[in-house]
Parts: sequence; C-alpha cells; structure tokens
Amino acid sequence: MKHYYQHLNRQISIIIGIIIIFFVIKLGLKNKSVAEIIILARRIITMMTGNPNFPIPNPTLADLILATDALEAAQTDMDGARSKTVVRNLRLKELKRLLALLYTYVEHISMGDVVIALSSGFEMRATRNPIGILPAPATVEVKNTVVTGKVSLRWKKVEKSSGYWIEWTQDITMSVWPNAKTSKKAKVDIADLTLGERYYFRVATISSEGYEGFSDVITLRINFN
Repeated sequence: MKHYYQHLNRQISIIIGIIIIFFVIKLGLKNKSVAEIIILARRIITMMTGNPNFPIPNPTLADLILATDALEAAQTDMDGARSKTVVRNLRLKELKRLLALLYTYVEHISMGDVVIALSSGFEMRATRNPIGILPAPATVEVKNTVVTGKVSLRWKKVEKSSGYWIEWTQDITMSVWPNAKTSKKAKVDIADLTLGERYYFRVATISSEGYEGFSDVITLRINFN
C-alpha cells in the first residue's frame, strides 16, 4: 500500500507539472500569431543576453535562438503545401516548449520578484498579492537628451508599485512591441535609438500580479524637435 501511494504521488506530481507548463504556455502565448511569438522570443533573447539576473538560462539562449530561427525560416517558406505546414507546426511546438521551460526557470530564479522576472522579457502574471493590478502611469513625458540617440522618459510614481515595464517601437500597429525594459524608479533612459527616426513609447505599472494596462502612447522623433 505504501508503494502504491508513493507511485500515486509521483503520478499526481507529473500531472501537476504538465498542467503548470500548459498553463504557462497559454499565459504567455495565448492568442499570439506565429509572427508575434517570434517577436516575443527575440525580445526574450535580447533581454536575457548578459542579464546578471539569469546567469545560466535553462534551456540555453543558444537553443532558443536556433528554435526561433528555425520557426522563422519555416514560416517564411510557407506556400500552402501540407508538408510545409506540418514542418512549421513542429517548429512552433518546439519553440513553445522551450519558452515554457525557460519561463519556469525565470520564475524559479526570480523567487517572486516581479521586476527581476520581467527583466527576462516575458509577459507575466501571478496571483499572490491582494494589491491587485495597479493603474498605469497617468502622465508620461519623453524628451531627447544631449546624447545622440538617447531619450529620457519620466512619469508620476504610482503608489505601491514594484516597478515599471517600458516598451517602445517604430511601428505602432504591432500588437507585440519588440523592445522593452524594466525600471524600479518612475524614470528611465533609453539609448541606441536611430537618429531622425520616430519612436513610440508606453509604460505599465508592475505589482506582484504583473501588469495589465499601459499608459497613453507618446511619440518623439530622435534628436529632432
């Protein structure tokens, strides 16, 4: 009987593990197109590369890069043929699997610190904080700095926030913005922007439950008035 319950507990643990991974996949990738998943994966790769919060990613970023490149190539090669659709779907399944495993690693390393977790590039939600989802900053301002290609964003602090999630893009029509970073203060500088190009910026407030709504989008042409 003892061995039976040990076996049953192992089976339950396996089932729970599958449910958690499935839930994470739905949480991070639900309703995203293949193109949006590729953008998300590349954003995670960018934000985790050299990130001191995650010194030994598991799976490795090299594996994630290979899977992302493979999916992008398969998606580009799509011509309606069933065989190519099967290949694309297999590549998509593999990238989702790696993202789910990496998400689990990030959640383990961050130990409940949402700002650290979000610095990985993942979109996250938790359910442990009675504070709930906090409102986005009401007013965000952006201006060029004396450094070429660098801008400064400022906004009014949101009480009880854990930090802020900042996104920017040159294409406002994208449903997933490719660039992001976190800040624990109500300000952030963004560098390496292209001179003369117009960028769009938005900010969300982070609590222990992640983030939901963004501020109004603001725009600025880099180093031009």
